[in-house]
Amino acid sequence: SEGDIAVPQNSPLELPAGGSLRLVGRNISFASDVSIPGGSLTAIAYNYTPLAYAQDAALGVFSGLPAPSPIAGQGIIRLSSRVLLDVAGQFIDERPSTENIHSKATILKGGSMSLTGYSVLLGTNSLIDASGGVRARPNGKFLYGNGGSISLLAGKDPSLSTTTGGVLSLGGSLQAYSATKGGSLTIQANALQIGGSAPSGVLLLQPDFFRKGGFTIYSLAGIGARAADDSLIPGVKVASGTMIEPVAENWRHMPFTHSTKLQKALSALGEQESRNTDAILLAMSTNSDTRSLGLRNLGMDSLFPVLLPEGLRQPASLTLSAGGFDDSFTEDRVEAIGVVDLRSGSKIHADAGASVRLSANLVRVASEISAPGGTIEISGGSSFRLPSTVVASFALPTVHITGEAKLSVAGKTISLADPYGWNSGIIHPGGTIKISGNILAEAGSILDASGTTAVLDFHPSRLNPALVSMVPKNSGLNSTPWQRRAIAAQVDSDGGRIELTGSQFLYVDSNLSARAGGESAMGGTLSVSSGRFYPSGDSRTGADTNLYVGASGLASRIADTTALAAMTNSLLASTDPDNFLATTALTPPAGSTGIGFFAMDRFASGGFDFLDLGFKYFASASPIPYGGNLEFLESVSISAVGAVRLAGGGVIRSAFPVSVTSPFVAIGQEFRAPLNPADPFEPFREFNAGTGGTPIYNFAPTGGAGSLSLSASLIDLGTLVTRGLSTVSLSAPAGDIRGNGILSVA
Repeated sequence: SEGDIAVPQNSPLELPAGGSLRLVGRNISFASDVSIPGGSLTAIAYNYTPLAYAQDAALGVFSGLPAPSPIAGQGIIRLSSRVLLDVAGQFIDERPSTENIHSKATILKGGSMSLTGYSVLLGTNSLIDASGGVRARPNGKFLYGNGGSISLLAGKDPSLSTTTGGVLSLGGSLQAYSATKGGSLTIQANALQIGGSAPSGVLLLQPDFFRKGGFTIYSLAGIGARAADDSLIPGVKVASGTMIEPVAENWRHMPFTHSTKLQKALSALGEQESRNTDAILLAMSTNSDTRSLGLRNLGMDSLFPVLLPEGLRQPASLTLSAGGFDDSFTEDRVEAIGVVDLRSGSKIHADAGASVRLSANLVRVASEISAPGGTIEISGGSSFRLPSTVVASFALPTVHITGEAKLSVAGKTISLADPYGWNSGIIHPGGTIKISGNILAEAGSILDASGTTAVLDFHPSRLNPALVSMVPKNSGLNSTPWQRRAIAAQVDSDGGRIELTGSQFLYVDSNLSARAGGESAMGGTLSVSSGRFYPSGDSRTGADTNLYVGASGLASRIADTTALAAMTNSLLASTDPDNFLATTALTPPAGSTGIGFFAMDRFASGGFDFLDLGFKYFASASPIPYGGNLEFLESVSISAVGAVRLAGGGVIRSAFPVSVTSPFVAIGQEFRAPLNPADPFEPFREFNAGTGGTPIYNFAPTGGAGSLSLSASLIDLGTLVTRGLSTVSLSAPAGDIRGNGILSVA
């Protein structure tokens, strides 16, 4: 629609359970309640409607002009004060004590709510509810639905990404509670900050935002902006000293509850008290509405929010992202570089098993992030976002892990209450850390995916199944009853996985660890790979080195990492970022312009059992396949008790001895059958920057002082070309050597 849409006052709208309502217009306002149990409500408000834009574009209104400026008073979704938008699951009571009659069709899962506009304004005391439903069966049993999803996207026009500056106002309450698993919340603003005090135009959230509403998934996206002095405003910023602890409150079901009993229960919650408990008690004492506080009733039963102990509650995951935007008309300027900036002293502590994800054009982490046994994923741009008039002479960081950062997915033991008084709990293994982009990780930073250990009590039959039917005759007479007997045993968990994927470079000087929790567990996996930087107009081949490998030392051996770190920090503090980028990108620091480097002592000291070293090969990359070509800078010895996979691109260069010892070794490029069986196998191609062609690249081996020795029980050999090596030794005296490619040695 090109016009305005309104749900007027005193005109509540009710749709059948599971129904769907989609509203599209210039402005959309809700002045009355809308209810669609377990259904879907979608509202989209355009600042510049598609039809109006198409008409103006056809008339040449935008010819030679920058992107259209926002139109005042358009693209607004407005939710009036005290209005309810309800897609919660159904509350159904089928017990004999009720007179309600319900159809057989029931929808307990919370529905979906999506409000997308240039500005989204939620009035005071308004409520958006996507909670799960409850069904009381005739036999007295209860069924519970999971929470649904809420999406509030503001800050830019839904179709014109360059028309930015809209407002997201969270004046009301958002909730997706459940007695089982809570729902998800996605919000987008022009820019947002967590903790501290924020400048005008930036949505400010305080840490307790991540404990309200029962959500198990929080996804926060900022676009990015410019301050009055033209400095960059991060799309998402976590202020210094801010502690974020995302947790999901659950509903507790209390049957046959009268007001006094409920008040006593709420007052006795202790550590399980909800953020809203005091407000609920106050509302009950004044007969005020409690739904927006999370309290619901079903007949004589009540469901109220509580914070269960870790291990019993669902882990809450967090995603922070920033996309930025660029008006192609202003070629010497990027209007907003998408930045996620976690400042010094800030912390994100998630529950065991949760995930924390950061994604932006540029991610800077100077904080502590903990997700025991879960996932930490950091994704920067594959190249730095520069104005189109700037031609980079080297690669700039898109992921900057400062020296004070600590990323931990180390395993954790969570103790649980046990009716017999046993040491009982949940033991999590090490989780996964994944970092991709142009990675600069300074010395002093820590990446930890180690396992853990604990001593827990077990019934004898759990440790020896043969004892299940062997109940002692004196059980419970002059000895401990059989069911109450316990044996203490140490339980160790495995190390996790650290995966580092450089786009144009990889400079990682962090302390890396994925140790086994104990002798009965395995160490984790380290995966290291990188691409390299090519200046504009340069040709390249699929046999070029991507990753330098040394025995020890820092990445400063090949690149000025101190200068690169200073560039990132200076850019985020600059009041003239466009000029800073234009001058900086033209003056490369000393050393490499962009390539991977890894020192093997970081693997050896980290307790890893498995190694992937340059084993990633991007066969479908454009303009040519690349990746996984290693060059050893000195004599290197690699030993792993699990497995080693290396040189997935099919090239090893070395003027020094290189040895690999492991039970399993895989080396070389995997054989890829041509589409036409009559065509030859083409392991390497080249890109000619002058013609744009990608012909076959004939890459021949050369001899030299280097050597390669592989020793394993099983060796998988793909296509491999060596440069600078005259000796290649493959030894599997008690196993096998399997070939699936071509070995080329001079």
